[in-house]
Amino acid sequence: MTAKTTNPGNDEAADEAASSEAEVVAKDDHEAGEAKLRTAPAKRKRRVRVIEVIEDDDDLDEVLEAIESGELLDEQSEAKPQPKAEKPKPHPRPKPLLVEDEPEEEKAAEPEAKAAAQAPPDGGGPVLESAWGGFRMNRRSAVATVVTIALMASLGVWQWTTASNLSGQKQERADVEKVAAAYGDAVFTYNASNYQGQMAKVQKLLAGDLLDLYKRCTLPNLGENFKSNPNLALTSRTSRVFVGDVDGRFATAAVATDITVQSSQGTTSAPASLIRLSLAKSGGSWKVTQQFASGVNQQSNDCSGSSQIPVSPGGQNGQTGNGGKPSSTPSAKPTN
Repeated sequence: MTAKTTNPGNDEAADEAASSEAEVVAKDDHEAGEAKLRTAPAKRKRRVRVIEVIEDDDDLDEVLEAIESGELLDEQSEAKPQPKAEKPKPHPRPKPLLVEDEPEEEKAAEPEAKAAAQAPPDGGGPVLESAWGGFRMNRRSAVATVVTIALMASLGVWQWTTASNLSGQKQERADVEKVAAAYGDAVFTYNASNYQGQMAKVQKLLAGDLLDLYKRCTLPNLGENFKSNPNLALTSRTSRVFVGDVDGRFATAAVATDITVQSSQGTTSAPASLIRLSLAKSGGSWKVTQQFASGVNQQSNDCSGSSQIPVSPGGQNGQTGNGGKPSSTPSAKPTN
């Protein structure tokens, strides 16, 4: 290697250029470090810069000229990497509002007040509180309330059923009363002009044994009686009906009738004649099946029986006896 002899002025210029270059490099390193800290905080990269030592005066002159003209700075700036775009910073979360702390005395009093409010007054169990917080009830009171409501509902159903049954029984009794009253009005109402229509009307009210007895005994004799006694007239009017037992299929009733007999011999009345009836449902309607005179407990199936219909004062089977006039001679008292 050939050594070059240089003057002291050139050496000083070379030292100044080297120091300037070192300062520029240090400045660049500092700026690059700051940019790197801003853009890439995750991992720091190490940079190695190679500094060339200029030993030749000609090369030093070229470097100085480049520094003065600014070309070296332009090349270094072009060589620097462009900083990466900064990532958008996340929005900070809203900070919770600060609530003033209650005094320690109030905090300590709250659990005690809540426990006192929930404690049952009679020791009947825990207190049940509604969602609105205004209605409180202990377990014993709640059970009592439920039982009371159930009993009231049962009582309501029982009352409705009883009322319905009573309503049905009331209707049945009304139907029995209606048939018994119609029977009392028709069974002893005959005259020479209407007896055929009346017999048809009475038969619609009868059933069972009484209907059979009426057809066997009354129908054949009543017409002959009115032919031989055209002035004979029988009239009955129901004054009162007493309904007895009604069980849906059978019923009993008593009819009070005012009976009047008119003939050529005069008029005879038998007010408040009591007739006892037995009724049964036939074809969906009530029919009279038995008739008992007052004081008689069994219906006679004999045409000569005293219970045959119609029974007129002073005669039987539609016969008027002494002209339809009751005898003025009292009957003899029975002897033992």
